[in-house]
Amino acid sequence: MEAIQNFRDVGGCRTVDGLLVRRGLLYRSASLALASRADLEELSSLGIRTICDLRTYEERDEARDRVPRHAAVRSVHIPIRVNHHKDLGVVSRLLWLLFGDGRRLDYESVARESYREYVTDFRSEFGAVMRLASEPHNLPLLIHCTAGKDRTGFACSLIQRTLGVSADVVLDDYLKSNDHLDRFREVTLHRLRFLKLFGISKQRILPLLEARSDYLEAAFDQIRAVHGTVDAYVSDGLGFSERETRRLKGLLLESG
Repeated sequence: MEAIQNFRDVGGCRTVDGLLVRRGLLYRSASLALASRADLEELSSLGIRTICDLRTYEERDEARDRVPRHAAVRSVHIPIRVNHHKDLGVVSRLLWLLFGDGRRLDYESVARESYREYVTDFRSEFGAVMRLASEPHNLPLLIHCTAGKDRTGFACSLIQRTLGVSADVVLDDYLKSNDHLDRFREVTLHRLRFLKLFGISKQRILPLLEARSDYLEAAFDQIRAVHGTVDAYVSDGLGFSERETRRLKGLLLESG
């Protein structure tokens, strides 16, 4: 993509049973607010039918998605706001964390706690995302948040694990966000370059701008602690039925 960051196909990985997650049906990205005309044309060419926006109301209103202007695209808003997520833009939120009430926080711990909250506090929201992916009329589906690494990362990882992709493969795919967010980090760090005048280093900010293995592992550790297995969490925690799981697998898996 020209201006949409962290855009990629969730498919292509193999399950432990040797099946492949189909390409061309499930995509993920950062915000679509800066989408160029070329990006919109590419989204149209991919046949995207549904766009799932996981940003808060404030994030969405501050930077509205640009979407292809044809009747086939439907936008679904499923807002996810964790406790430490201030309803501000990226830079303003970072400034709050660095200078406001959040200045004493350990930002790596904040990120890990956010991922645990995804599991315990947003079951209906992530269940809704799973159901979007399990309905054929919603596909191809694009899931996004602001940077496409945290809320989107957990949602896509959960879908992949439900499909039978191993934890190691899911983690590797999750960490690919770091290869697709160079511009996001560069722009954010440039806008915050004055922070060095206050003795705040780049390293202090990076935990908030990266996908890290211990973040995703915190979520799945929480799943194991409360539910034992991912399958139990999906069925008992999210209320996602066996029939829905079979339909999800029938849509998104293929032999190969």
